[in-house]
Amino acid sequence: MESRDIVVLGAGISGSSTAIRLQEAGLNVLLVDQADFPRDTAGEGISPAITPFLAELGILDTINQPPFVKKRSFQFVSPSGDKGYTAVDLSKPPYKDGVHSYPWGFNVQRYYFDMVFLDRAKAVGAEVRLKTRARNLVLDSEGVVTGVALVAPDGHDYEVKSRLVIDCTGRQSMVARQLALRAPLEHVFEGQWANFAVRCHFRNVNMQPLMADNPRYDPATVNIFPSNDCWLWFIPINLEQGLISIGFVARSRVSNFFEGMPNKKEGYRELFARHQVVRKVIEKAELDDNIVSTGRLGHMNSRMAGDGFLCVGDAAFFADPAWGTGVTICLASSKMAAETAVEAARQEDFSNGLLQQYERRYREMIRCPFNSIRAYNYYYNDTEYINFITRRLAKNQNDMDMLGAVLFDYASHEEFQSWTFREFKAYVAETGRMPAMERVSQLDFDTGRFPDGEVGVASGRREGSELPAGVA
Repeated sequence: MESRDIVVLGAGISGSSTAIRLQEAGLNVLLVDQADFPRDTAGEGISPAITPFLAELGILDTINQPPFVKKRSFQFVSPSGDKGYTAVDLSKPPYKDGVHSYPWGFNVQRYYFDMVFLDRAKAVGAEVRLKTRARNLVLDSEGVVTGVALVAPDGHDYEVKSRLVIDCTGRQSMVARQLALRAPLEHVFEGQWANFAVRCHFRNVNMQPLMADNPRYDPATVNIFPSNDCWLWFIPINLEQGLISIGFVARSRVSNFFEGMPNKKEGYRELFARHQVVRKVIEKAELDDNIVSTGRLGHMNSRMAGDGFLCVGDAAFFADPAWGTGVTICLASSKMAAETAVEAARQEDFSNGLLQQYERRYREMIRCPFNSIRAYNYYYNDTEYINFITRRLAKNQNDMDMLGAVLFDYASHEEFQSWTFREFKAYVAETGRMPAMERVSQLDFDTGRFPDGEVGVASGRREGSELPAGVA
């Protein structure tokens, strides 16, 4: 039987980052992934908050170069065509208490971006085995993780003994499945994230509807388009090639929209065109066949650490990607996991008691952005409300600057939550109506109860929560 200090499952951003840190700390690391690399995935809008992590990992100089795109601006576009625009300006008030001072984030093709991390892991000496599947954890008689059973590319099984297994295998987490760490999605906050996402690549888009009347518009600007039960993104990922990532996150209950469509590709284009501004942008654009779909978004493990294991990044938690927080959380939790593992190795103690330090830090880290994502989910339920908010943002640059500062992780997410409440009150006062929101939006997530006192736990599958055929 082989033996390693630590086995890291998953060679994406979380896994490669963790392996880099552990290897540089002098530990003997095996990094395993069932895929071959490079491989494609979604998640192309990257927050400026990741820049300190890139510097620590020794890859910032590479990411600062083309084909990666530096972005420093954000635009919010309503179905009515109103636009709020902001650019990073560290001299403005929303940035005064910023947690970092890097003036840009990145728009990236993950096909290349993730490979930078894996190449760095190899360069520092981590042993990497691709096309190698993790079949299951190896447990002793008391349920302590003592290693992992792997399946080699040629199909033969073998085991690797390890003091610690770090799961970085994303939403499909092998550890979460084997140890039953996930509740059914419909039982998590009334299935608020019973969503699906699709990412498409377009070329030769019409930029005029986005740039109109804005001489400051930066070609790298990320645009967000809230719509009815759906929000869309527009992310320029290769300026020289004119390659744009456009995608959406939609409520699963829009599944009936795809009925009668000739194929998914045309169905996705038609769904994009529901937003009248996006319709003009993509009207004559070329849609690549490279489509990535992800179903049933959203989860939180009941445990992120235990005797002999840690879950990192998406393997522990994922929410609606409204703020592009996925990569940020991957890198931050990777650093915390590596620090915990190094301390555990120093004390020769990989028990649940010590590893719980990691879980406490992880849950505290996601508290504020998690709450902001829940608040953001109010907005794409009611087109009239979206139009109202965006008109006000277009007239109030201070609020738009605050929104950009929160989105790019310079300002506290508590600022966004306060603004959300103010806008809600203003809308009710001006229109005399309540925004149309699902019942889940009324849930107090701290107590898990609705205003009438009912406990917010679903008893079964929500109506319409099935995904369209072929999306899952």
